[in-house]
Amino acid sequence: MSMLGVDISKDTFHCCLQRGEKRSEASFENTRTGFRKLRSWLRTHRAHEVHVCMESTGPYWRNLAANLHKAKIRVSVVNPTRTAYL
Repeated sequence: MSMLGVDISKDTFHCCLQRGEKRSEASFENTRTGFRKLRSWLRTHRAHEVHVCMESTGPYWRNLAANLHKAKIRVSVVNPTRTAYL
């Protein structure tokens, strides 16, 4: 299973994909088009089974989380105070 960490903001989100020893990073617009580009990027990196983790930053995470969930991608949304210690 691949892991995808997402740092999300109002206009963009930055992703770091970990597949075994390989790491890839990319940034996307926080829009439906950006969500499509993310899914395409995941396919390009052969991340067929992926677990996405993102912080619940304001309201900005909601649309991306819903979009990924609808695409049958496992999503965990965590409280930012929990990730400060990672």
